[in-house]
Amino acid sequence: MRSVLVIVGGVALLVGCGVDRPADPVTVTSNPVTVTSTDARIDDAIRRGVAFLAAHQDDDGRLGPSSYAALRDGHALTALGLAAWPSAPEHHSAYTRGLEFIAGIVLPDGTITKHAYPYYAIPLTLLVLQRSGDVAFDAQIDALVKALRQRQFGVGRGTSKDDPSYGGWGYDLEPPSANLSATMLAIEALRSSGVPPEDPALVDARGFVERCQNFEGTGDGGFFFAPVLADANKAGTRTDGTFRSYGSMTADGQRALLALGQRPSDPRVLAATTWLRTHFDATQNPGDFPAVAEVRRASSYYYWAWTSAHALRFIGDDRGRPEALAQALLERQRDDGSWSNAASEMREDDPLVATPMAMAALGLCRDRLAAIP
Repeated sequence: MRSVLVIVGGVALLVGCGVDRPADPVTVTSNPVTVTSTDARIDDAIRRGVAFLAAHQDDDGRLGPSSYAALRDGHALTALGLAAWPSAPEHHSAYTRGLEFIAGIVLPDGTITKHAYPYYAIPLTLLVLQRSGDVAFDAQIDALVKALRQRQFGVGRGTSKDDPSYGGWGYDLEPPSANLSATMLAIEALRSSGVPPEDPALVDARGFVERCQNFEGTGDGGFFFAPVLADANKAGTRTDGTFRSYGSMTADGQRALLALGQRPSDPRVLAATTWLRTHFDATQNPGDFPAVAEVRRASSYYYWAWTSAHALRFIGDDRGRPEALAQALLERQRDDGSWSNAASEMREDDPLVATPMAMAALGLCRDRLAAIP
């Protein structure tokens, strides 16, 4: 099995995972198959995950239905699912229908028609259509790039340069309320489309990313969600008013800086990598979460697994971390091939949200294990 990567500026960005051949001759079923090696178990788990997604695809190609009203149109969910979709021949037609669906909902101005979840559908759709390599989607890709640029908080949107949200992206257009998760995804989507780090939009984005890092002075090198959205920072606030660093955002911050052209040896990247190396936990989103925020730690597990799997290429040279993360994810897969979180705040209790993130994380773990002797 290999993961499908977009190479931008020397940085590999996972936008899906592919299964070229099974490690062992196993059959996709609704029940777990007994295999022994980690590689074979990952391959089997991903095949069963995509079988679950395919079983939840409508005739028009969309994934659903979701238990959440804001996701019921399938626009964001379908792009998320396709981003982790294997290339197994038996599911190629389902993948193709999904591509046609997301391409069909892109309006000429790059917005997503009748979308109820306005932000994630745009960069995820851009990443998936770009990955397809199909020139038939060039018009949609160009429109999505334009729409993503227009959603950035900057002078063109009336955001002043001294606004903490300047240069970032957020879930809502007004008021300026950028966050690192949305910004990281926008950066990777733009970079996958050929936008260089020197582009003014990405130069401004770097400034926002750096404002989300505890770097200056006694900073620990980790990242937080947003410089002005106190309640949205999952790990909460320290007694001095600064935000606590936590795992999922530190991995997002590292990914964003690398996508922006920074080298692994850059002081900010290295500080984030050191934080992740020190705090890595395969079983939960790490960080100094206060007791009242433990439910937020729990609710973000699959997002943490997905984004931390990207960081595994930089935080260590041994097999321990990718092996541990893979094992933790394999143990959580359900009999029907899906994953789901018992905690619901991040909507990971919906298997159509958790399953693609778990599949993509496993694909990255598999690649990392293959790269380490």
